[in-house]
Amino acid sequence: MRRVLVGLLLVFLCALVGAWLAWPALTNVVRQRIEDALANALGQPSRIDKLSLSLVPLRVRLGGVRVGVEPSPLGQLTAIEVRLWLLPTLIERRPVLSGRIQSVALDLTKLTVPQAQGEKQTGNSGLVSLRVRSVELENARISFAAGGAETVVSVAKLSGAFDAAARNQTVNVSADVSGVRVARGETELNLTRIQAAGGADSQGLVLRTAVVDGDGVHIAMLPTSTPREYTLS
Repeated sequence: MRRVLVGLLLVFLCALVGAWLAWPALTNVVRQRIEDALANALGQPSRIDKLSLSLVPLRVRLGGVRVGVEPSPLGQLTAIEVRLWLLPTLIERRPVLSGRIQSVALDLTKLTVPQAQGEKQTGNSGLVSLRVRSVELENARISFAAGGAETVVSVAKLSGAFDAAARNQTVNVSADVSGVRVARGETELNLTRIQAAGGADSQGLVLRTAVVDGDGVHIAMLPTSTPREYTLS
């Protein structure tokens, strides 16, 4: 019996050593696959400086992500981390995720949509069941062209959640945004906070609450007792 236990222990230790030795090669393959997927989806060269995987908890983290040609790429971010919550995923029978994103910069004026090749595929495009229990974003900057002028939107912090259920075709979204700055030419608008909660069901969009504060502006949109009718103040 003792020899069997010793043998099993040796096999287990060998498996651990093998996994430890193969781990860098595995993470490098995953990193290259993600780079290729980004490049194919956006039609721009992509690069990821670092990828790390964790099994406990189940999590992936990307660092130094860049899409586009230097020195002015289409997009870049310092780090993004996505975690899969295993127990809620098993209980709810759908992916339950959370995410954190740091320092995002997007220049949509450089975005080119890859030309579709072949015939358009037809198939089931139904809603996918998914829950994002929390997502946090810090320091985002998005620039795009609007009306012939460049518009830059900066966000200091965003937190939110997302819940999609395919069985009853419902989507629920909530977001809390702070430190928003919108600049277009010499015009600038500063918003201290934006709060919104709503979603969609089989009958259309649903708004539960929406509040905007900043630069002497306060706008609140709240639902009334009549479905899909709102008050604005």
